[in-house]
Amino acid sequence: VLGAALWGCASQPKPTAQLVRASTLVSQAEKDQAQRYAAADLQRARDELSSAQTAESDGKYENARRLADRAAADADLASARASSGKAGQSADQVRHSIDTLKQQLQQSPTPSGNAGPGAGGLDQDRQ
Repeated sequence: VLGAALWGCASQPKPTAQLVRASTLVSQAEKDQAQRYAAADLQRARDELSSAQTAESDGKYENARRLADRAAADADLASARASSGKAGQSADQVRHSIDTLKQQLQQSPTPSGNAGPGAGGLDQDRQ
């Protein structure tokens, strides 16, 4: 029985690909400013990645694989929330610029003596 249990553990491949993917996605989330926009998601991804690495070094490959997949998903979520946060901030800046321009247009008087094309009216055209 002990031999079968050891063979079962030894037959599982190391979760190298999952760990690399999770690590890459966590790094990408950090570059995407997830700390600013999705700090809890990023921290959860880091914690899961760390736990996955510990499980892998302890030979608990299935647990490591599961944790690495969760870390990757949370890092991906953190990146998405960071992108959304940055887009929202950009939209706010554009709205603010538009509001400023509208205020400037409302405050600026029309130049005197130039009411635009056709300012002379019909009588001027007939002369």
